[in-house]
Amino acid sequence: MIARLLASATFVLLLGAGNAYACACCADTAAWSERTARLHPFERSELARVRFAAKAADVPSPAADRVQTYRATGALSGKTWRIALSGLPALTFAAPTRATFFGVDLRERPGEPRLYKELRLSGAAAGPGTRYRLILQGRGNSCLAAEDFTHWRLEVTGGRRKLTVFGDLLRPR
Repeated sequence: MIARLLASATFVLLLGAGNAYACACCADTAAWSERTARLHPFERSELARVRFAAKAADVPSPAADRVQTYRATGALSGKTWRIALSGLPALTFAAPTRATFFGVDLRERPGEPRLYKELRLSGAAAGPGTRYRLILQGRGNSCLAAEDFTHWRLEVTGGRRKLTVFGDLLRPR
């Protein structure tokens, strides 16, 4: 009788144990987070998979007569990012060692949360300016995966004029 009671109690305890181990990439309903941290080697390798679509444009402003469009290329190669926009010097900067990750569950559909997320990279640059802020935007879980990012925004300051452009990202290889 005691053996049967112990077996039943052990079964009940183990039944709930599966819920005690959370998925590292999963997000909770109504999740919101913003953190700045060192990029791990795996995350840097994911960034190297990011590919820019061939077209970019200035972010529209009320003062602008028209929106400039550009042919764009961009990629992380080794330890250097290079983003080229037609008609401008290429922007180059060292691959950042730290980044800010922002994620929020917008609760747009029931089920497992799918975050709107941003990866924000910033620092010193060379080219059309001396400072950059590159924001990769997309949807997914709490982990950094190149496939999750679909859009980008780039702000360049410290040059002849402030440059703010945006574009799409291609599916990584």
